[in-house]
Amino acid sequence: MECQYGKHVNTDNICISGCQKADDIANAFRKHYANIFVNSANEQAKVHQYNELRLNYAGSTDKDMCVTVEDIEAAIKNLKKNKAAGADHIVAEHVIYSHPCLIVLLKLLFYMMLLHGYVPNDFATGIIIPLIKINQVTYHQLRITGQ
Repeated sequence: MECQYGKHVNTDNICISGCQKADDIANAFRKHYANIFVNSANEQAKVHQYNELRLNYAGSTDKDMCVTVEDIEAAIKNLKKNKAAGADHIVAEHVIYSHPCLIVLLKLLFYMMLLHGYVPNDFATGIIIPLIKINQVTYHQLRITGQ
């Protein structure tokens, strides 16, 4: 079956690594990855060491990594009311007056973030609004986050 992807892509001006034809581009990728490929199957000692570590891995047992329901409740109690919403359109009142199960869900979310070492990009998104002061040349920036 022929690939239909090319029908929807304008290929007139594509140039990758000096190549313009699809076959040439594919061969350039093949050469590049052939040069950097390391066949780890040939290194049996390292493969065995990896498999042993993987079998015995129990995950992180660090107690400091735990976020408790009490931590989240305390943080929610410290949220300031009547503030602008962040990029996610959530204000503090949404969290403060939400159902108590939200605290448990947030605990699970934060635990998973710590366990996997992943923070969603949207957690760092904010809105920056320049605040111009009358009769002054300088201005201050106000950053609104999801908090």
